[in-house]
Amino acid sequence: MKNQVSTSLIIALTIIVLAVIWFCFAPGFMSYDSMVQYKMALDERYTDSHPGLTP
Repeated sequence: MKNQVSTSLIIALTIIVLAVIWFCFAPGFMSYDSMVQYKMALDERYTDSHPGLTP
């Protein structure tokens, strides 16, 4: 019985932690550098410091 309770507690805590992580980063995480590159693509103004495509 005690083993079943501890297993249920671990599962519940895992689900809670995953829900918090999903809530914080859904639909995805973009770093500042990624946002700068995305803005350059939308504005169609590119610089050499953040190339859109690397050959």
